[in-house]
Amino acid sequence: FFVSMWHQGHWYYTNSIVISSIIIAYFISEFISLKKNTITVSIVITLYIIIMANSFVSNKTEIRHNNVYKVFYDQKDEIQSILNENNVTGIVELDDGIVGYSLENPTINAFGFSLDKDAMKNKKEGKLFDVAINRNYNGFASLNYMSGFTNDMINDNVKLNKYIKSLPWMKEQNLSKYNFRFIYKDEKSGATFIKFEKFE
Repeated sequence: FFVSMWHQGHWYYTNSIVISSIIIAYFISEFISLKKNTITVSIVITLYIIIMANSFVSNKTEIRHNNVYKVFYDQKDEIQSILNENNVTGIVELDDGIVGYSLENPTINAFGFSLDKDAMKNKKEGKLFDVAINRNYNGFASLNYMSGFTNDMINDNVKLNKYIKSLPWMKEQNLSKYNFRFIYKDEKSGATFIKFEKFE
């Protein structure tokens, strides 16, 4: 499964961290070995690895920027109920998989993650939403990638449609025959839910 450079996140970097640590440890050993003191080399490298490992674990346990995922997951039952009330049958997810993971609705990923061959082919041709409609999907959602959404779009369909169609990830899709309508925004997590339909 190929992930483009611009879709890389910090969670892909485990191997990079290990490799860079080994390289740095190697140069430390080379520098110290000039003095032919293997005990010193061993101690310095061991201390370096312990410090790096400690720093990494500490960073991951203390960091707060991913807490929004837990907040969203904790809201899943309430959100699901609202989606059911609005007859959302499936969701085009503009996110990294959290929507599909948390909710009961089937999802198609707008970034192209884990798409089947037919959906990927159509996505490249700008017809991902045609695939969604044909599979009876009528919802669109994002937790992290619609930060430009403003409350005045709730009742202004023209502004909402203009915003969605201007999103960088949507520009390659042919959305001229699609209308988007606001459903719900979860105030605790910021997740936004839209319903769409195709008109002739």
